[in-house]
Amino acid sequence: MIVLPLRPYHLREMTLQNSQAYAGPLITDEYAATICKLGEAFAGMTHGQVVCCAGVLPQWEGRAIAWALFSKDAGRHLHGITKAVKQFLELQRIRRIETWVDATFPPAIRWIEMLGFQFEAEMRAYGPQGQTGLLYSRLWE
Repeated sequence: MIVLPLRPYHLREMTLQNSQAYAGPLITDEYAATICKLGEAFAGMTHGQVVCCAGVLPQWEGRAIAWALFSKDAGRHLHGITKAVKQFLELQRIRRIETWVDATFPPAIRWIEMLGFQFEAEMRAYGPQGQTGLLYSRLWE
């Protein structure tokens, strides 16, 4: 897998996995440009196709929100994606990085815990479709 700095077209080129398909209409050109401008982020590519995009968006000094989007083909590249995300997170010198996962998608829960995030809270009606979200954080000390 090749890791490149995220560009707005990476987000537009990716066909999201079914569990994240709801996010597709939310990713406008303006939204993609803003994510690239405000935070640190990367695109993971294999054979010329974007298989994941991930990054952190700063909220204030010492706190950021992590995000990740996966393509329909990401599953077979999960080992490389996980390695890239772990390396990316290790480079971030941010006291608190938090994220949320859909409570009804166990693979996301397992993956985020594998990355060293710890469960903090259940957030009802949190997601874009009203789904329950699980709040996780990773602290750098």
